[in-house]
Amino acid sequence: MSRTVATTVSIDAPIENVWRIMTDLPGYQRWNDFVIRIDGPAEVRVGSSLKLHARLMPGVVSRLRLKVTAFAPPCDGEAALVYEVVGWMAHGVAATRTQALIATGDGVCRYETREVFSGPLHSLVPYGLVQRGTQRHADGLKRAAEGE
Repeated sequence: MSRTVATTVSIDAPIENVWRIMTDLPGYQRWNDFVIRIDGPAEVRVGSSLKLHARLMPGVVSRLRLKVTAFAPPCDGEAALVYEVVGWMAHGVAATRTQALIATGDGVCRYETREVFSGPLHSLVPYGLVQRGTQRHADGLKRAAEGE
C-alpha cells in the first residue's frame, strides 16, 4: 500500500533558471516559507546526504535526513531531482520525492513534484499538510523564478 501527493505548476521562466533556484540549497529559505535550512554539500549529486530543517506548522520543526537518488540537470528540455527519506523514520514511513522540470516552449517550463509514501505507518502521515506544503513549495519556486 502506498499513497502519493502531487502538485504541478507552470513557471514563466527558462528551465535552466528554475533548475538553478531548485538546486541552490542555501537559497531555499529565501523563497520557501517553511524551510529553515538544508544542510548538505555545495555540489549536490547522486548519493548526497541532506538534512532538511522545516517548519511545517507553527511551533513544530521537522528534521529529515534525505539521500539524493537521481540528479539530472536540464538536458533535452527535462530535468529531475529525486531524494528519499533515510534514517529511523524510513523504517515506519518510506518516502520518495521527485521534482521534475519540463520545458514547454517559449521560455516556460512545467514543475511537477510527486511524493510517494509507503511503509507500515504511512497511514499516520498528515497528507493534507503534506499536500499544502508541496503546493506552497511549487508556488514559492514559481514566484522566485518569475521574479528574476
